[in-house]
Amino acid sequence: MTALAILLASTCFVPILALVANIKMLRMLRRFADLDPTPPPRWPKLSIIIPACNEAETIEPALAKMRLLDYPELELVLIDDRSKDATGAIMDRVAAEDPRFRVIHVEKLPEGWLGKVHALKLGTESSTGEILLFTDADVLLAKDALTDHPPGPHGIEHRLSQGGRPPRAHHPPPRFEAP
Repeated sequence: MTALAILLASTCFVPILALVANIKMLRMLRRFADLDPTPPPRWPKLSIIIPACNEAETIEPALAKMRLLDYPELELVLIDDRSKDATGAIMDRVAAEDPRFRVIHVEKLPEGWLGKVHALKLGTESSTGEILLFTDADVLLAKDALTDHPPGPHGIEHRLSQGGRPPRAHHPPPRFEAP
């Protein structure tokens, strides 16, 4: 009976402990609206890694939106993961028009690998950014989604590290656009 009581007590204790830890962490976060909107003196290089397999119908609008991003130090690494449709050709065309884009074509999946995981690995190894952002081929980002709250000493990372209680008002998450 004692072992059962210990098991039941620990089963209840772990979720309560996790809840308390999450509440404590949330109190330390600051609201985006309280961040200094001043652009940083140097933007860290950002690599956006986009794997795609047979995404010809969705990737062109997404890449068109990516071309409009106003982040100053940006590279986009596109991985065509063995597509059978026009995905690779669309990627190549966009990369030929915009030097921020680079395309990796995966012809064969190595043994023991899953497609998307392998594509993400190749994109990571090929990227040169200080910050990596992984996204899908159908995500449409707003033009200022990456610059509205810049990273670094003038933005999110610095402000969150300063601690303090979060304001009570709500601030919307980064903006995405509907297709």
